[in-house]
Amino acid sequence: MQPILSCRRLLPAVALALVTLAGVTLSGAGSVFIPINSLASNAAGGAFRVLGGRSFTSTGGLTNAGRVEVGTGSTLNVSGTYTQTAGETTINGRLAGTGPVDLQGGTLTGSGSVAPAVAIAMAASVAPGNSTGVLTFEEGVDLGGT
Repeated sequence: MQPILSCRRLLPAVALALVTLAGVTLSGAGSVFIPINSLASNAAGGAFRVLGGRSFTSTGGLTNAGRVEVGTGSTLNVSGTYTQTAGETTINGRLAGTGPVDLQGGTLTGSGSVAPAVAIAMAASVAPGNSTGVLTFEEGVDLGGT
């Protein structure tokens, strides 16, 4: 079982790597964990969750090869490109950002919305809904990938 770090209130700053190999959950609008702000990569086997109405903004681009989840009423804002090379991204809230979403592999799923333009490569897949449902793309979608 993976170790999970859940944050529901302000925690003191501690040294963290910029790569998650375990699980990090930010839950609730007031949750704060300053070292995670510089998260740049969620490695295979890692999990990063933004839940409970939380809005999280990264300080740079974000690469996912594990599991990223954005819950209902929550927002993940990526300051740069969101790149998925493997794993799964579940959006039941909103994925926003300053750069595009580049799906090179893995699966994009959920019933939320994706604000940046999305490029979907042949090795990636999109599965709208949680069993069935609608995943909304607010900008253009390139099904040819990059």
